[in-house]
Order: sequence, then C-alpha cells, then structure tokens
Amino acid sequence: MWLRKVLETPVKDAIYWMCKPIYRDAIVFYNEEDKIISILNVCLECSFMQTEQQEIIEGDDSMYPRLKEFFKSIGHEVEK
Repeated sequence: MWLRKVLETPVKDAIYWMCKPIYRDAIVFYNEEDKIISILNVCLECSFMQTEQQEIIEGDDSMYPRLKEFFKSIGHEVEK
C-alpha cells in the first residue's frame, strides 16, 4: 500500500519545530471487522505526527509533502 510505504520511509533528517502541533489531519486504521485499531494525528504545518497513545512518529522533509498529497488525493482539504 502506498501510504504504508510513505510511513515506512527511513528518516534521514528528522524535523523538530518549536511550535505546538495542531492536529488538523489524521489517519484512522481499521481492522478486518471495521473496528478502529489506531489513530495517527498529523500536523502538516509543523511536520509532526503522534499516535493516540502519545507515541511520536518521526518524519522528515521527504515524508510530509507526500502525506499532504495523500490527503489531497482522497479529497481531504489541506490548509496551505
């Protein structure tokens, strides 16, 4: 799956901004019975991802533009 490939991209230079993330975007993962198994909160503005269990997911400059394109491709409006 394309999204899995993006999220599994090796992080070369992790991004750390000093802003507090505002999660306007999220990816919800479901199991075979359509039950939610995990949620990944995404702040495209400050390049930050965190699970609902507060686990930080590192990404770099190559990952966030691809995530932004993913959201747009499924019809999700993304702030500029």
